[in-house]
Amino acid sequence: MHTRPCLGIFNSRILFALALCSIGAFLSIFALAATTPSSGTLTDVSGALTFTGGPYLVANPSSQATGVPTCNAVLPCDEYALTVSGLSAATTASKYIRIEIHWPELGEAQFDLYLFEGTTATGHIIAQNLGNQTYVDPDVVLIPAVNGLYTLRIVPFNPQGLSIDGTIS
Repeated sequence: MHTRPCLGIFNSRILFALALCSIGAFLSIFALAATTPSSGTLTDVSGALTFTGGPYLVANPSSQATGVPTCNAVLPCDEYALTVSGLSAATTASKYIRIEIHWPELGEAQFDLYLFEGTTATGHIIAQNLGNQTYVDPDVVLIPAVNGLYTLRIVPFNPQGLSIDGTIS
Protein backbone atom coordinates (compact mmCIF):
# COMPACT_ATOMS: atom_id res chain seq x y z
CA MET A 1 0.00 0.00 0.00
CA HIS A 2 1.42 3.30 -1.07
CA THR A 3 0.38 6.49 0.81
CA ARG A 4 0.56 9.95 -0.56
CA PRO A 5 2.89 12.17 1.46
CA CYS A 6 1.49 15.30 3.13
CA LEU A 7 3.03 18.44 1.78
CA GLY A 8 2.93 20.59 4.93
CA ILE A 9 0.79 23.64 4.36
CA PHE A 10 -1.01 22.00 1.45
CA ASN A 11 -2.63 19.49 3.79
CA SER A 12 -6.37 20.25 3.56
CA ARG A 13 -6.89 19.86 7.32
CA ILE A 14 -4.22 22.39 8.09
CA LEU A 15 -5.62 24.83 5.54
CA PHE A 16 -9.13 24.44 6.95
CA ALA A 17 -7.94 24.96 10.54
CA LEU A 18 -5.91 28.00 9.51
CA ALA A 19 -8.93 29.51 7.72
CA LEU A 20 -11.18 28.99 10.77
CA CYS A 21 -8.65 30.56 13.12
CA SER A 22 -8.15 33.53 10.80
CA ILE A 23 -11.89 34.16 10.49
CA GLY A 24 -12.34 33.89 14.25
CA ALA A 25 -9.50 36.30 14.95
CA PHE A 26 -10.82 38.78 12.39
CA LEU A 27 -14.37 38.72 13.79
CA SER A 28 -13.20 38.99 17.39
CA ILE A 29 -11.46 42.28 16.61
CA PHE A 30 -14.82 43.82 15.78
CA ALA A 31 -16.93 41.88 18.25
CA LEU A 32 -14.84 43.00 21.20
CA ALA A 33 -14.42 46.64 20.21
CA ALA A 34 -14.71 48.96 23.18
CA THR A 35 -15.73 52.56 23.67
CA THR A 36 -12.93 55.08 23.84
CA PRO A 37 -12.51 56.06 26.58
CA SER A 38 -14.19 53.20 28.43
CA SER A 39 -15.28 55.29 31.43
CA GLY A 40 -15.75 58.81 32.76
CA THR A 41 -16.81 60.83 35.78
CA LEU A 42 -19.50 63.50 35.60
CA THR A 43 -19.46 66.23 38.28
CA ASP A 44 -20.93 69.69 38.69
CA VAL A 45 -17.76 71.16 37.14
CA SER A 46 -16.51 68.44 34.77
CA GLY A 47 -18.38 69.58 31.67
CA ALA A 48 -19.74 67.15 29.12
CA LEU A 49 -18.14 63.73 28.70
CA THR A 50 -17.63 62.32 25.21
CA PHE A 51 -16.80 58.86 23.89
CA THR A 52 -16.70 56.94 20.61
CA GLY A 53 -17.34 53.32 19.65
CA GLY A 54 -17.02 51.10 16.63
CA PRO A 55 -16.94 50.57 13.77
CA TYR A 56 -19.56 47.87 14.21
CA LEU A 57 -19.82 45.15 11.57
CA VAL A 58 -21.95 42.58 13.40
CA ALA A 59 -25.62 43.15 14.27
CA ASN A 60 -27.00 42.23 17.69
CA PRO A 61 -30.79 41.77 17.70
CA SER A 62 -30.77 39.73 20.95
CA SER A 63 -32.87 42.20 22.96
CA GLN A 64 -35.87 41.25 20.82
CA ALA A 65 -36.17 38.00 22.79
CA THR A 66 -36.06 39.17 26.43
CA GLY A 67 -35.76 42.95 26.41
CA VAL A 68 -32.17 42.75 27.67
CA PRO A 69 -29.40 42.41 25.08
CA THR A 70 -26.99 39.51 25.26
CA CYS A 71 -23.40 40.59 24.79
CA ASN A 72 -20.62 38.19 23.90
CA ALA A 73 -18.16 37.46 21.08
CA VAL A 74 -20.99 36.48 18.72
CA LEU A 75 -23.46 39.24 19.74
CA PRO A 76 -21.26 42.30 20.32
CA CYS A 77 -22.06 45.33 22.50
CA ASP A 78 -20.02 48.17 23.89
CA GLU A 79 -20.11 49.43 27.46
CA TYR A 80 -19.15 52.70 29.07
CA ALA A 81 -18.76 52.98 32.86
CA LEU A 82 -20.20 56.26 34.16
CA THR A 83 -19.52 57.60 37.63
CA VAL A 84 -21.62 60.55 38.77
CA SER A 85 -20.16 62.16 41.87
CA GLY A 86 -19.94 65.40 43.78
CA LEU A 87 -23.29 66.75 42.59
CA SER A 88 -24.66 69.46 44.86
CA ALA A 89 -28.06 69.23 46.53
CA ALA A 90 -29.29 71.97 44.18
CA THR A 91 -28.20 69.93 41.14
CA THR A 92 -29.77 66.68 42.33
CA ALA A 93 -33.01 68.50 43.17
CA SER A 94 -33.45 70.20 39.81
CA LYS A 95 -31.32 68.73 37.02
CA TYR A 96 -31.23 65.71 34.71
CA ILE A 97 -28.35 63.86 33.09
CA ARG A 98 -28.65 63.60 29.31
CA ILE A 99 -26.99 60.65 27.58
CA GLU A 100 -26.90 60.63 23.79
CA ILE A 101 -25.39 58.47 21.08
CA HIS A 102 -25.50 59.38 17.40
CA TRP A 103 -24.13 58.03 14.13
CA PRO A 104 -23.93 59.03 10.47
CA GLU A 105 -27.13 58.60 8.50
CA LEU A 106 -26.90 55.51 6.34
CA GLY A 107 -29.98 53.63 5.24
CA GLU A 108 -31.80 52.22 8.24
CA ALA A 109 -28.78 51.92 10.52
CA GLN A 110 -29.87 51.60 14.14
CA PHE A 111 -28.21 51.42 17.55
CA ASP A 112 -29.92 50.88 20.89
CA LEU A 113 -28.93 52.53 24.16
CA TYR A 114 -29.45 50.95 27.58
CA LEU A 115 -28.54 52.46 30.95
CA PHE A 116 -27.95 50.21 33.94
CA GLU A 117 -27.76 51.36 37.53
CA GLY A 118 -24.51 49.78 38.71
CA THR A 119 -22.89 47.26 36.39
CA THR A 120 -24.56 45.17 33.73
CA ALA A 121 -23.77 42.06 35.81
CA THR A 122 -25.31 43.27 39.08
CA GLY A 123 -27.51 46.23 38.18
CA HIS A 124 -30.78 46.67 36.37
CA ILE A 125 -31.94 48.73 33.40
CA ILE A 126 -33.20 52.17 34.46
CA ALA A 127 -33.51 53.79 31.00
CA GLN A 128 -33.41 52.74 27.37
CA ASN A 129 -33.90 54.14 23.90
CA LEU A 130 -34.61 51.60 21.19
CA GLY A 131 -35.31 51.87 17.52
CA ASN A 132 -38.94 51.07 16.85
CA GLN A 133 -38.79 49.80 13.26
CA THR A 134 -38.02 53.36 12.25
CA TYR A 135 -34.80 55.27 11.92
CA VAL A 136 -34.01 56.90 15.28
CA ASP A 137 -30.91 59.07 15.53
CA PRO A 138 -29.83 60.15 18.05
CA ASP A 139 -30.71 57.77 20.87
CA VAL A 140 -31.23 59.86 24.02
CA VAL A 141 -32.08 59.03 27.62
CA LEU A 142 -32.63 61.41 30.51
CA ILE A 143 -32.20 60.37 34.14
CA PRO A 144 -32.40 62.35 37.37
CA ALA A 145 -29.03 63.81 38.34
CA VAL A 146 -28.12 61.45 41.18
CA ASN A 147 -24.64 60.51 42.38
CA GLY A 148 -23.85 56.86 41.64
CA LEU A 149 -22.34 54.28 39.32
CA TYR A 150 -23.99 53.52 35.99
CA THR A 151 -23.17 51.50 32.88
CA LEU A 152 -24.17 52.46 29.35
CA ARG A 153 -24.64 49.55 26.97
CA ILE A 154 -24.54 50.40 23.27
CA VAL A 155 -26.06 47.68 21.09
CA PRO A 156 -25.46 47.67 17.31
CA PHE A 157 -28.94 46.52 16.29
CA ASN A 158 -28.39 47.26 12.56
CA PRO A 159 -24.93 48.88 12.46
CA GLN A 160 -24.05 48.79 8.73
CA GLY A 161 -20.37 49.21 9.56
CA LEU A 162 -20.87 52.56 11.31
CA SER A 163 -19.31 54.05 14.45
CA ILE A 164 -21.07 56.02 17.18
CA ASP A 165 -20.27 59.21 19.10
CA GLY A 166 -21.61 59.67 22.61
CA THR A 167 -22.13 62.66 24.88
CA ILE A 168 -23.06 62.76 28.55
CA SER A 169 -24.00 66.11 30.09
